[in-house]
Amino acid sequence: MIKTEYLVKKFNILPSSIAYIGANEGQEISDMKKYFPDAVIYCFEPQKEPFEVLKNKYGTSENIEIYNFALGSENGSVLMHINDNNNHMSSSILEPKKHLDYHKKVTFKGTSEVVIKRFADLEIKNVNYLKIDVQGYELEVLKGIDSLDEVAYISIEVNRKELYKNCPHVTEIDEYLK
Repeated sequence: MIKTEYLVKKFNILPSSIAYIGANEGQEISDMKKYFPDAVIYCFEPQKEPFEVLKNKYGTSENIEIYNFALGSENGSVLMHINDNNNHMSSSILEPKKHLDYHKKVTFKGTSEVVIKRFADLEIKNVNYLKIDVQGYELEVLKGIDSLDEVAYISIEVNRKELYKNCPHVTEIDEYLK
C-alpha cells in the first residue's frame, strides 16, 4: 500500500472522514492521525486477534470507531482463510492461490467464520476517503457501498496476478470505478 505521507505530498489530500477497511492492527492509524488530525476514522477488521490488538490500541481514542466485521456486497457470514503469521495481514475471504508461491514464508492455519455487512447499510455518512486493503476482496467492498458520490479519495490494493482465487485484477476494479 502507498504510504499516507506520499498521498498527502503528491495529491494534497485532506479527508474529513476515513473508512479504513481491512484495518488489521491499525498499522496506518498513527500516520492518518498525524496528517489528518481532525478526521474521523472508521476502522473495519473482521479477524478476532487483530481486532483485539486494534481495540486495545485505539478503542478509547477520540474520532476513531472500530468495527469487528468485514465489508462486502452482501450481508451474511463467510469463512475467512486465516494467515497465522505476518500479523494476519494476508488473511482473506478468498482462498490463497499464487500468494502461496510469491510469499512462501506466509502460512495459513485454516478458516474462521466472519460477519460481512454492506457499508451502505451502516449509519455512517460523509466518508470522503476509502482506504481498502482486503486481500483480493476489494471489488466486493466497493459493490457494497452503493454510491461513491461523497468519496473524494480512494486508496485501494489491487492485483495484477491471481494471488487469491478469483480475485479481480486492477482492470476490473478500474472498470467498476469508471
